[in-house]
Amino acid sequence: MGEEVAKRLFVPIRCAKTGQQLVGRFVSDGGDWQLDQVQATEQPGTEGSSQSGVLSAEGRFYVADEFTGCPICQNLSFVQCGTCQNLTCWSGSSNFLCRYSGITGDVEGDVDVVLADDIG
Repeated sequence: MGEEVAKRLFVPIRCAKTGQQLVGRFVSDGGDWQLDQVQATEQPGTEGSSQSGVLSAEGRFYVADEFTGCPICQNLSFVQCGTCQNLTCWSGSSNFLCRYSGITGDVEGDVDVVLADDIG
């Protein structure tokens, strides 16, 4: 028996506007991972650990064509903090505020590793 390969990743993500905790679903298309939906979680509040995911996943991470955006602020993409590695939804501007660490920075590079809470 071979090792089962995950087809979906559930990754913590916070809304850039409100800081609300959300969960993003990334679906595998054979090596790359596409963010196809973001939903609110059952976790109240915006405070939490600085490292939310527990399973490291590698590949190319990008937004699926059918992605309709953050359910709160309608941002159509995501950005990863270079300090804490967590994801925040993103408007496409040249800089961002990480809603986990509070650090601001310029947006550069690609996302190739995420910390997921669950796989499916």
